[in-house]
Amino acid sequence: RTPPFSAAFVRRLNAVAWVPDAKGELFPPNLVLFDPLGWKTNPFLLTKIAFKPPIIDQLAKEAGYIAKGYYNNSVSHRIKSDLSDLVTDADIAVSDFIVEKIKEKYPDHGIISEEVKDVHNGDAEYVWVIDPIDGTRNFAKHIAVWCVMIGLVKNGEPHIGVIYDAMND
Repeated sequence: RTPPFSAAFVRRLNAVAWVPDAKGELFPPNLVLFDPLGWKTNPFLLTKIAFKPPIIDQLAKEAGYIAKGYYNNSVSHRIKSDLSDLVTDADIAVSDFIVEKIKEKYPDHGIISEEVKDVHNGDAEYVWVIDPIDGTRNFAKHIAVWCVMIGLVKNGEPHIGVIYDAMND
């Protein structure tokens, strides 16, 4: 029996998290938004996501463009706490960018970033959780499997998150 997809297609699909649209066509794993995928409105999700910050999608994309600029030029890294814990100049720049934009738009919100030692306003109703470059080791080794992750917690519970794969957009 011949498989319906080539081995190369299956390997690529397994390397990233593709999402099907309403017709079953695969949607690339860049900034996945439910609206353009043609999915029917889900009342359960709408009741759970009462507040979607208007900047979250654009913020992830802009942060991804900054990271991709570093990736395409040069990547220098150093060890944070041990050999398995790396940080790049891009991690710091992307984190600083995201934190600055959130503070401008939502000064009362809390912010936790992997690259910032201190938590900003951690007891706030809304707390942003940032991994400026998830996959720093890949990024540092120039392997194009990394992303920008931004999440929002409301009253200690996960609320909404965005994962942006700048290399595949």
